[in-house]
Order: sequence, then structure tokens, then C-alpha cells
Amino acid sequence: MRWEVDAGSDSWDESLSKLGGHPLQSALWGSARRKVDRIAEHRWRAFDGDRLILMARIEERGIPGLGRVAWIPKGPTWGGGRSPEVERVFHAMLKDAGYCLVVTDRWVPTEATSFPEGPTPAQTIWVDLTRGSDALWKALESKARHGVARARRDGIVSEPSGDRHDLEWFCSLCEETEEAKGFRGPGSLDLMAELLKSGGEHALGSLFVARVGNSRAAGALILRCGKTLHYFWGVTDRKFSRGAGEALQWAIMEWGVAKGCWLYDLEGIDPTGNPGVFNFKKKLGGAIVTLEGKRSTPLSWRGVLLDRGRRITGR
Repeated sequence: MRWEVDAGSDSWDESLSKLGGHPLQSALWGSARRKVDRIAEHRWRAFDGDRLILMARIEERGIPGLGRVAWIPKGPTWGGGRSPEVERVFHAMLKDAGYCLVVTDRWVPTEATSFPEGPTPAQTIWVDLTRGSDALWKALESKARHGVARARRDGIVSEPSGDRHDLEWFCSLCEETEEAKGFRGPGSLDLMAELLKSGGEHALGSLFVARVGNSRAAGALILRCGKTLHYFWGVTDRKFSRGAGEALQWAIMEWGVAKGCWLYDLEGIDPTGNPGVFNFKKKLGGAIVTLEGKRSTPLSWRGVLLDRGRRITGR
């Protein structure tokens, strides 16, 4: 087994796209977070001969004086199936590198059929784009189809945008929505701009905007990794709430089909905590998927303490 540490961005994203990995594991995301938010990250790959068997983009977390945490968002990504033996070697190497706790969050459906008491399992909605536009249209709930039709009658047009003013409008409306609803969004204007300008062939960001005339009605930032699309942030101007959001999502789905993508991940649902967003995403005709979710492995007694604190705070 051969290990490679801190692989280059183009090589990394090419490999990740071939294995069907998540954009949070991409060099696109890691480089943007490092540049904008000063998040330290490393990229480890394991090979069995020439065959890639494991990829893990690691972000450093932790508490000064207590220990470093290896946080692997939506990863690691396995080639050919998970191997407990390789995983043990990986954890041993992380310990040797000075980490006391490893937390994973794999982007794969869970094999569990029941769950212990505790946090709600991570769920999302996957839209199968391989069905093609006709089948996808029929799979939309009737309210979504009516919304798209209404938006067309009202002259709303949805398309990708590279305009800086569109991005500034989108980020500003996201911040207003976050403040009104009392939650903190995951991205800043600088981070979004970096994601949109730094993409390559295998991982890239796209801003979609729905507009009527000179007015912007809705927007969404999408990340693409290989053949999968991922909905990261979205917002609709309340003045255009009827149909604009549905029309925007339908345009993204059609765009994904045209690009040969096989999956559109709507990235997270919470039927109890956020029923409005859940009901909107459910209208788009995808399948509800329960993901493996977070798993933690302490590598030392310090890691045990950090893991207890993580569980208590729900982080």
C-alpha cells in the first residue's frame, strides 16, 4: 500500500470525480476555505499498486492545548469498497501525525435500518437525472409543475450567471434571509466568489439566477463534482415567491441532464426542524436518502474528551 500526502488540486479533483466523491472533499472547496477562511487542510490518498483505494481531504480542528481533530467532511471516499484494515492503517497514520480524534461524515446511504436515541440521522433528497427531462418533469409534484408554468407566463427566465453584481445580490439576499430566520449560513461573498472562479474540469461552482426583465427573482449556488450536482445555497425574493424557486430548480435539473450528470443532491432536509424547506425540496420528485452521517474515532485519551464535548454540543 502506498500513501500520497497533499496531492495537487487538478489530480485530486480528477480522482475524486472518478470515484463519485462529494464536492466538500474536493480541492476546489478545500483551497477556497484555506484562502478565504484560513482553514488548514491536507489531502491523503492510498493506492494498492496503481489502484486508488482511499481519498480523504482533512480539515484541522480542535482546541488549543487539548488536541487536533481530523475532520473529513462528506468523506473519506473509498474506491472499491470500505476496508477495515486500510482504515486502521489510516487512523494509525493520523495519530502519528498528531491528531487525537478523527470525525468522518461519508456521503453514502447508510446500511442501518434503525437508529439509537440521539441526533436525527442526516437525510437528503437525490434526484436521478439519468431519467431524462421528460421523466423528471412527470416526477415533479403538480404544485412544482404549476409553479414552473406560472413563472414562464410571468416571463421569468433562469440561467447560469457569471456577473459579479448577480453574486453580490445573491449573497446580500442570503444574509437578509439568514438574519430574518435566525440562522447562520455557511458561506461568505468571498468564499462564493472563490468557488465560482477557481473551478476546473472536474469540480466547479455555478450561480443560477432567475430573473424577470431587469429584476432578479431567485438564485442558487450549485457545486458540481464529476457527474453529480449539489445544491449548496439558495434564496428567493419574496416579491417573486410564486413559481420562481421551482423554475430555477427545474432549469438546474435540465442543465444537469444536458451536461450528462447522473445525480442532483438537494443537500439536506429536516422535516421537523425546517418543514418549509423540506416540503419545497420534496416537490422536486427525488428520493429521500438517509446518509451514514458523522462517525468519530478517538485516537487518544484527549480524543475521548474532545469527542465527549462534540457530542454534548452536537457539533
